[in-house]
Amino acid sequence: MRRLGAAPDDRGDKRVAAAVAAFHASAAAATADEARRHVLPTIVARRNLMNLAHGYGVLSIKAPPPQFVRADHADLGRDARVLLASDGLMRLVDVYEVMSDAEMIAKAAAQGLASLAKQLREIEAADARSVRYPRAKVRDDASAILLALG
Repeated sequence: MRRLGAAPDDRGDKRVAAAVAAFHASAAAATADEARRHVLPTIVARRNLMNLAHGYGVLSIKAPPPQFVRADHADLGRDARVLLASDGLMRLVDVYEVMSDAEMIAKAAAQGLASLAKQLREIEAADARSVRYPRAKVRDDASAILLALG
């Protein structure tokens, strides 16, 4: 199994999580919206560096500079599965830590992508103030494509 995407230290945006957790610690009754407003300037400042030479690269509608473009290949077996997933769906692995990459692919193959989305939305709803899992957005997009090669 191989994973391409954000570096391990950038998965789940630990800086934002720490800022949201600190805000909730200082304002215990705060809502998720209040926490988001508190960290929004930090998020905007970081996003303004997206796909800039002195910033960081992401897959986006804004083309990255050449130093962030990578080409890679993988020899896939006859029954290989490939999951292309947004960061919002990857929260199941990176933020909520309820499954591994391999478990996510296996669940998608066995139960369908809707089962992942359902589990994601249940976790988000159970932590609507984003206290257990500090995050700027209570709900994020959850897009995925599962490719089965056999």
